[in-house]
Amino acid sequence: MTWDGEHYLYLSANGYKAGAMSDAFYPLWPAVIWAGARLMFGHALIAALLLANIFSLIAWLLFHRFVSELHGAECANCALLLLLAYPAALFFQFPYSESLFLLLIVLFFIGIFHEKFWLVTLTGFLLPLTRAIGVFCLLPLGWYLLERSMRMKKLNVNSFSSAFSMFSILKDRVWLVCAAPLLGYASYFGIMYAFTGDPLSGFQAQRDYLNQPSISNILNLPGFIGAFLNIAWHHGMTDSPIDRAFFIVFLICLPFLWRLNRTYFFYALGSGLIPAMSNWFFSYTRLLVVCFPLFIVLGEKLSARRNRLVLAYVVLALGIVQILLLIKHVNVRWAG
Repeated sequence: MTWDGEHYLYLSANGYKAGAMSDAFYPLWPAVIWAGARLMFGHALIAALLLANIFSLIAWLLFHRFVSELHGAECANCALLLLLAYPAALFFQFPYSESLFLLLIVLFFIGIFHEKFWLVTLTGFLLPLTRAIGVFCLLPLGWYLLERSMRMKKLNVNSFSSAFSMFSILKDRVWLVCAAPLLGYASYFGIMYAFTGDPLSGFQAQRDYLNQPSISNILNLPGFIGAFLNIAWHHGMTDSPIDRAFFIVFLICLPFLWRLNRTYFFYALGSGLIPAMSNWFFSYTRLLVVCFPLFIVLGEKLSARRNRLVLAYVVLALGIVQILLLIKHVNVRWAG
């Protein structure tokens, strides 16, 4: 019951209050904890721990199956191993929203690639209610639908210059699924208004946190560069070298994601680049854990037989860092 977990448990018991720091957190995970606590005779912490671990396990199994279908069993094994060894994977076992978000986003992608648009609609609605980056699921969804429409109409890249062709693409009713994340985000503002009287109270609460996370920070490039260069020799809240190191790894992987699958690429922009620029690296290592395409592309590169030794060293290094952060976290010290 530490750090963000304390806020989620508070919200599950008390709801949102005007002016509270906990207003910065999104409502779906506290609501799930509240429902779980009813089944656990009011023990919210036990319910949260059980639910986080159950959601994580299901998400990992679905992730492995998803990657295996699209990229082969070897890549799936390697990608899952890297995900589990990643330092911030420790938060999948605590009352944080990572477990629920990962489950929803994997189901969202399963829905996209299997064209089960009812699943896309359901998870697309819930994602913005779970975390701020949830609304950016519109990026991969929009790209996939555009590619799908182009394939169906046998258009090539040059067809972008044809207004009639683009109009015919957008007339496809399947585009209506894009309304789900927008409705989910609108519901978030409605919930905040119902509880606090101010739909923007969550944004107001973010001003009480270090770096004051805001989408407007993306436009402040000098501030972002200054934050990147603000590096200490310990894993602090705003100056962690671990956060900067994983951001560099993320940037290196972006071109490979573009070549591997552009739907992955556009999700990575929303789940990897935007958190870095809007939060200025506050909790970046943890926020990056739900950027699952990163582990797929690394799994593809490291699953080759010639890279097995490299994979072993990478997993060992990641695992050691995770253990160190776990020790910090259970002792109520900053781990992310």
